[in-house]
Amino acid sequence: MDIIKTNCPKCASPLEFPKDFDSVICAKCGAAFQVRAYKDAINLSLKDQTTSHEMNEAEALAVVDARLAELDELISEAGAEVEALKSRELSAPLQTGCSFFGLFMLVIIVIAAFMPFGRKYFGNWLFYLAIALVILLGLQRIRRKQINPAQIEQFRAERLNVEADLAQLETEREYVRSLKAKITSFDLEESDH
Repeated sequence: MDIIKTNCPKCASPLEFPKDFDSVICAKCGAAFQVRAYKDAINLSLKDQTTSHEMNEAEALAVVDARLAELDELISEAGAEVEALKSRELSAPLQTGCSFFGLFMLVIIVIAAFMPFGRKYFGNWLFYLAIALVILLGLQRIRRKQINPAQIEQFRAERLNVEADLAQLETEREYVRSLKAKITSFDLEESDH
């Protein structure tokens, strides 16, 4: 994440904010600025005086805390999505194993059903035909339900994208935490004077 470092046009204190922010609030004077970027130039213009007012430290902390809560929620959702994509990505071998176990159990059921009565009344040919039919239908079903390598690769690509977004969110959260620490330390300096 690109960080822009500049000075507040109102009080000349240092300002740092991510490049993709549309607005920024000075931690020292509380002035709110609209960020306008064109190519490599950044313009900070004071927001309308009716909507922008001098923020005290409590208001600034409330805004920062609200953003931290929002970031924590987004990070939690992204983490859950990463875990879901990982499980879908890694579920193919388990799914195959469960499918073959189901086929094996179905063959056992056919054998158990034919043993007492089927072979005596119908003969061996119907028994072998039933087992072959169960195996063929089971294998066809397994093949149809199997996750193919293209789907696994798609899950992997989605997971990597979400992990990249998660890293950006965590970086932004650390930045907002540092901003909160600066506001708090500024508040302590002001109370000492």
